[in-house]
Order: sequence, then structure tokens, then C-alpha cells
Amino acid sequence: MIESPKAVFEILGRNELDRIHAATLEVLERIGVRVEEETAFNLLKEVGADVFPSEKLVKIPHHLVDESIRSASRTIRFAGRNEKYDLRLEGKKVHFGSGEGCINILDHETGAVRPCKKSDIVSAVRLLDGLPNFDFVMPVFTAQDVPPPTLPLHDLHAALENTEKPIMVVDFRPRRKLLDQNGFDSCRRRRETEGKTDLGFVQRAYITSDP
Repeated sequence: MIESPKAVFEILGRNELDRIHAATLEVLERIGVRVEEETAFNLLKEVGADVFPSEKLVKIPHHLVDESIRSASRTIRFAGRNEKYDLRLEGKKVHFGSGEGCINILDHETGAVRPCKKSDIVSAVRLLDGLPNFDFVMPVFTAQDVPPPTLPLHDLHAALENTEKPIMVVDFRPRRKLLDQNGFDSCRRRRETEGKTDLGFVQRAYITSDP
């Protein structure tokens, strides 16, 4: 992690940013946005946005945007299984981590290119766990030897078992839920029965749903 004003890449000036913000507020209030996710649509309706169910259209008054910005937390805790690795996303801090999504790998033993396996994720995560210059971990690879419907769960499992650092996993499958609340609760109960509680921090940070 580094913290320096020089770490911020700034192209636009304050006046230009203010103009963009004002134009955005106007678009949200006069034209609106299409919100197809039912939970988000209902939440916006409850807080006073103008909604048009037949079109799934939501027009958001500028005062709601302003209130949301004012009430938003100025810091976000990006938690790992070990608190000593927790990150604070705030200010001008820049944290470094790996990426994810490689489906093929150049096998260092055979020299051949082959599809990635879950075991490759395990090896990569263990390496990242030991490198002090990596603040958080993504699985690097996407396992090709697991059932596609459960692919992101296998990626997450391989990461959880092999690092105590904060983890971020991407669900590359279109319009599917990675794990709903019932699924998470079931998984947590099973882990607690086994005497393992390493899924506790996943609930608020890493369970994703439809984009």
C-alpha cells in the first residue's frame, strides 16, 4: 500500500468535475435510468424516487443523490480472515493485488499450454499469500476442471483455503447469482459444524448477484 497525493491520476479540474456532476444529476432526475433488478427498484421507490414499473424506469431527484453522497461512509473495510491484513479503502491510499480470469496456463513443468485447474489457483493463491507487496488476492486463474455452474464458488473456495488476506472473486457467468442468502446460511452452518468459521466475512463483501 502507498499513500501519496501523487498516486492520484487527475485529468479534469474542479470546475469540469462540477459540470459533469450537475449534468449527471439532471439526467437522473429528468430522463431517469432503467432498473431491472427488483430489489434495487423497490428500494429506490421506498426512498422517494419516481418509478414507472411498466418501463422499469426510475427518475431520481437530485436531493436523494445529495443525501446519499453525504451519508456515504468515507472509509470501507476490506476484510481478510486475519485482521492484520484488513485494508481501509479511503483517502489517497492505493492497494495492490492480483487479477483473475485466465483460463489457460503455460505449464512450468511440461512447457505446454493447457486449461487451468483448481490446483493452479491453489498454487497461485499460496504464492500471493506469501508475497508482502500484494495487499489483496484474486484467484488469478478460472478453473476449467469444475462444473461451470459452480465455477466461481470453486475459485472462492480455493482462495479461502489458502490465504488470510482480503479476497475478491468475479462471477463471470452472465445474470446468475453466485450465492443467495439461503445458500450462504446453509454453507455457514456446515462450516460451523466442522469447526470452521472462515466464511463469516464473506456475507457483506463478496457475495454478488445479477449485474
